This record gives sequence, structure tokens and C-alpha cells, in this order.
Amino acid sequence: MCFLKKFLAERRRKKDHANCHNDTISTELNTATLSLDALFADPDHYIDASELDQWQYQWRYLSSADGIIRTARKMTAAEKNTLDRFEAFQQRLSELADEVNRHNDAYITARLENIKKMILPIEGKNLDAQQLACILKEGRNHQVVAGAGTGKTITVIGKIKFLLKAEKYKPAEILVLSFTNASATEMCQRINKETGENIAAMTFHKLGMNIITAVNGVKPNITQINLSTFVKETLNQLLKDPIYLRKFIQYLSFYRIREKSAFDFQDQTEYQDYLSVNQPVTLKNEVVKSYGEMEIANYLYQKGINYQYERPYQTDTATSEYARYVPDFYLPDADLYLEYFGIDRKGQVPDYFTAKANKTATQSYQQGMAWKRKIHAENNTTMLELYAYDHLDGKLIQVLEEKLLAAEVVFKPKSDAELWAEIKKSQGHFFENLGQLFETVISLVKINNQPFDQLYQLNRIHQGHQLRSNYRIIELIEPVFKAYQTQLEKNNEIDFNDMINLATKYVISGQYRHHYGYVIVDEYQDISRARYNLLKAMRNQSDFGLFCVGDDWQSIYGFAGSDINYILDFESYWGAAEASKIETTYRFSRSLIDVSGHFVMKNPKQIKKKLSAVAAGRSHPEGEFSLGLIEGHNERSMVTFMEATIMELPQKAVSFLLVVIIMILNCLTNRRLSASMIIVPVRLRSAIRPEPIYRWNFCRLIDPKVYRRTMFLF
Repeated sequence: MCFLKKFLAERRRKKDHANCHNDTISTELNTATLSLDALFADPDHYIDASELDQWQYQWRYLSSADGIIRTARKMTAAEKNTLDRFEAFQQRLSELADEVNRHNDAYITARLENIKKMILPIEGKNLDAQQLACILKEGRNHQVVAGAGTGKTITVIGKIKFLLKAEKYKPAEILVLSFTNASATEMCQRINKETGENIAAMTFHKLGMNIITAVNGVKPNITQINLSTFVKETLNQLLKDPIYLRKFIQYLSFYRIREKSAFDFQDQTEYQDYLSVNQPVTLKNEVVKSYGEMEIANYLYQKGINYQYERPYQTDTATSEYARYVPDFYLPDADLYLEYFGIDRKGQVPDYFTAKANKTATQSYQQGMAWKRKIHAENNTTMLELYAYDHLDGKLIQVLEEKLLAAEVVFKPKSDAELWAEIKKSQGHFFENLGQLFETVISLVKINNQPFDQLYQLNRIHQGHQLRSNYRIIELIEPVFKAYQTQLEKNNEIDFNDMINLATKYVISGQYRHHYGYVIVDEYQDISRARYNLLKAMRNQSDFGLFCVGDDWQSIYGFAGSDINYILDFESYWGAAEASKIETTYRFSRSLIDVSGHFVMKNPKQIKKKLSAVAAGRSHPEGEFSLGLIEGHNERSMVTFMEATIMELPQKAVSFLLVVIIMILNCLTNRRLSASMIIVPVRLRSAIRPEPIYRWNFCRLIDPKVYRRTMFLF
């Protein structure tokens, strides 16, 4: 009897709990629905993405079925009603984005005629529907992706004119940020001419300068140190230190090339293309076939071991199946050969390696290895075998040294000073190239405000093929960076990168307080970590509307610190945002857009755009294409044909010309000219300058074809 009472009591308790929970869910559904309806209630209210994001966060509990308790027992009518309402609510959530778009589209449509009367024309021009929508949209965060030639600057001017005319912000509350003095000056002048107001339009560096000056009461001392010169002079001094010189020589010998394994590529073309850009060139200035061979050659050179690269074998071994045997290395003083076989530990090669009939690439390669071994056995010559897997494991030099010592090869090692003197004499560009690399890394470290300890840590985290190489170069650059920082402190100076970072520090500390209510960033695709940090610090201090205009397709300043992720992943940095596009270009033809767009969109990370063309003042006859090809059997005929074609372009039309010259080697020529340079004169015409302008394009000889080809865009 006692057990039955407990059972019934527990059953009542569970039922009461279920009813209470059902009542709670029902109440929350009512409240959430009412608050959502309120967002759409006013047709004169534009629903901001951040506003919707806040609502979704508040009612995230109702975003999944986990909030409803389903029991095995039969549901009551109240529970069934709540479940039905919950499912209807879920259905509405799944269609919420479309509902918001319909509401906001109606908001914009209702105001198009009014805004046209309010702000048009802008600089004597009308704006298209996408431009006007960008201006009308209201939001705390607004990202505008504008293709090349779509009129983004005139849209920015229109936005400012609207903000002023609608009295949403006062002139002093608007800040426009650009990336160059020229663009900032132009923007300022054009805004003033259109609106009659002086709007603050400046670079990020000028903003940083203003903040520092406001805090300190005086302008900071901007250094006059030429970083390029400073790096070279400091590097020359450091190379007098034997320890630093040793690290420097080791880097040149084994770590300066950005290596990838042959197994990392999908086909031979991809692999050869990579090698052509990241050529395996030895300290003796020999172009070898692989990075493993480069490492072997540099070690032999360091150790004073005389070698000959790809000298034909002492006996003509040509057969109907194989050409004459050409070993990788011959050591004449020791009379032995070195072969570097590109196999992994399983004895396999990449599938794209050459395969013979009825054999795989690995089988064909293994057969070739056996043939070489047979030749040495038959001719009583010595071959030392080395393998790609040792190179991948970082053990190639260790294995090579052990085999050379076992073969009693005589080592005559050169001192680091001797090596550097010889390298500098024969390949002075190494020093120039490294100086440029040091300068770039120092600038990036300062731009990103990262201590060197963090660089070492990042390198360890990312690992990868470049782990050792990155470590070596960071180790070499660090003392140069420290010397530069010491000199700045000694001179009581800052450089341009310090300007932004110091300004950020003053904003975070509260020493500077801004007064802006709306900030517009032009060319947003070029924003760097330091610039983002400054904007973020200002916004954390006092919120403002943010309007960012850019084009990820035009992001080309990664070497200067810009990070394309800030535009690709906009919301992860700024929160929920309006996303707009301006896709009608007034600069290019349809055919050129098709070619360039198809090429760019090969990268799946790029923002999808459907550009259309209204090439004002320019026409392309039916069937005419913007990509053409000129062929000639020699350089003279090629250039002659190219010049004649260019001269046929309209005299008054602005011609945007991209000339890509592919100058080719004559197959009959025995000379190696792959590093030679050809200078080709190109005549450009412009509506601004009607007189012909001659410019020089420098083109590298890259491919052994009998004829020459020139590709041009117009």
C-alpha cells in the first residue's frame, strides 16, 4: 500500500512538472512570436541584421526541438496544441531570412523615388538600383562588395550625402578612412564638392597621427630611417659574427627555397610550374631537377668535394629502350657516382611520373633504378644511392655524409667566410633578395604588432614543410629587428607602423576618446590586423555605424600586411551584418568580365559576384572578344603585329591594356637562356594623353616553342 502511494505521488509530480513545463514553453512561444511580429510591424522600420541576431540569440532556446519534452504517454490537448504551435514556429524560423528580405526590400522600394529626389544626381550622374539600395539600407554593420569599375566611390559619396540630407549624422560625426594619401585627398575634395561640407576623410596613418598628437600635445617624430638601407647595413655587420655567419650560410644552403615534395602535386604540369617559380638553384648557380639534389650539391660544395652535375656516364649506354645514362652526380676525385632516387619508403613515386606501356609509374621508375644498378655492376663503377624519403625526413645530409665517409671520400671543407666570399661574388642577388625578405618580415611583424616569441610559437603550431625553413629565417631576422627597434628608441622616433599601434594603445587605455557616429572604410579588402585593431578599439570605446566597401577580387596587398579574411569572414570580426553587392561595371566589356570572373572564381573562397557590363563610351562589335592572340615566328614579327593591332584601337577611347608576353626559346638554339630577359616596347593610348606613350615590359623566356605568342586584353 505504501509503495502504491509513492508511485501515484511520483506520477502526479511528473504530470505537474510536464504541465508546468508545457505552460512555460507556451508562454515563451507567445512572447517570442510577439517580439518577432513587432520587428515586422512597422513598414517604416528597416530590420537590421544585428537586431535580428539579438532576437535569435535571446530565443535560441526555442530554436530546436530539444526544448519540448516528449513523453511515452499520450499527450494532453494542451500539450498537442503547444507542440503544433512549436512546429509552426520552427517552420517560420526556417523561412525567417526570406521574410526579412521581403520586408526590407519593400522598405527600400517604397523609398527609391524619394531618395532619388533627395540626393541625385551625384557628380552629375544617376545611380543604379544596387547603389541606391546600399545607400538606403540601415544597419550597424554594412559590408558592400563592389566589383572593379562599379562606382563604389560615387556610392560612398551618395551615402554621405544621404546621411547629411536625412539629418542622421552631423558632418563632424562622419569619418571616412582610405588607404593612400591620394585617395583620401580625392575623396575629401569630391565629398566637399558634392555636399558642401568638410567631412573628415583620411588614411589610417593620419588618424593614428591625430590620436597620438591629441594625447601627447605634440606630433610624434616620424623616423627618417630607410628600412631597406638599415637592414643591409645591419646585416653586413652581423655577418662579421662567426655564429651568425654560420646560421646565414646554413640558411642559404638548405633552407632558402620554399620546398614542396613531388608527392604533394596532382600532375606533372603542376609540379613543374611550382619548380619554375621556386627553382632549386645550387650555391654554384646550377638549376637542378629537385630540392633533394640541390641539398646534395650544396653539401658537396660546402665540404670542398669536387662534383659534376649530370655529366654523361663514361660509357655510351644507349639502347632501344633507354637513352644514354646521365647520372645525377659524378665525383671525379673519388671516381664514384651519386644517384638521388625520388621514391618514398614504400619504393613508390607519384602516379604522374612517366610510365611505360603496361606498367605503372612506380614499376617504370623501379625498372630504371635496376637498369642503373646493372650498368654500374657491369662496368665495375661505384654508385652511392640516396632517396627522397630521407630528404622528406630531414636526414638526407646525415645519410650522405655517412656514405661518403664509408667510401673514404676526402673532405676539404671551406670556411664560412670563404663560402660567403664566393657566394657573394658569384650570386650577389642572394644578399639583395634576403635584404628585401628581411625588410618585408620586419614590416609585417610591426604591422601585426607581434613579438618574435609569438612568431616562433606560430611556426611550431602550424608545422608543415616550412617549419625548419621558417625557424631559420626568423632566427636570422630577429637581431636585425631588435637593432631597428633600438635605433628608433634611441632617436625617440616611431615609424608608420608604430603610428597605428600606438594610437590603438591610447584608445584602449582611454587616453583618447573619439566622437564619431558613422565610419566608412574604403578599399576594405586591404585592411590589416593593425587597422582592424584600431577600429575595433574605437568601437569598443564608443559604438558607431560601420560601412565597409571593398572587393576581395582586388586584394593584392598581402605582402604589406592586408588580410583578405577580414572581408571574406566579415561577420566573424564585426558581428551580424548587412551584405550588399554592386555588380554593374562601367569599365569593362562583357567578354572581359566573363574571362576574368571565370578565372578568379576558380578559388572557392572568393565572394560570388555576377558582374554585368555597361561599358560607357565604348562598344564591342558583335562577336568581338576582349581576349586576343598574336602569333609570330620571331620577336620582330610578333612585336610588329602587336603594335599594328594596338594602333587600330580607337584613338579617343581609354584602353586598359594588359600585355602578357610569352617569349619563347628557339628549339634549334643550344644556349641555355631560361634566365635571359627580353625587352618589348608597348605603345599605349589614352584619352587623357592623346600622344602615344611608350613603356617597357620585361618578359622572361620560359618555354621551348618554335614560335612566339603574345596575349593581350583590350
